[in-house]
Amino acid sequence: EDNKTKDTEFIIEEAIAKGVIRKERTQYYYGSEMFADSLEDAVAYLDPKKNQDLKLSIINETQNK
Repeated sequence: EDNKTKDTEFIIEEAIAKGVIRKERTQYYYGSEMFADSLEDAVAYLDPKKNQDLKLSIINETQNK
């Protein structure tokens, strides 16, 4: 597993811990939006360039809590 994946996993875990991302059973929510069905899906969703704005929003919100 490459480091990028690990970094993103860490971001997601931290965001869940601070309530920025909500996890219900296997589903991941950001706001009212369900964006993933597993940690793997969540990483795959946040890693692409086209979703960097979302990823940055999550990082910023997590750091501000």
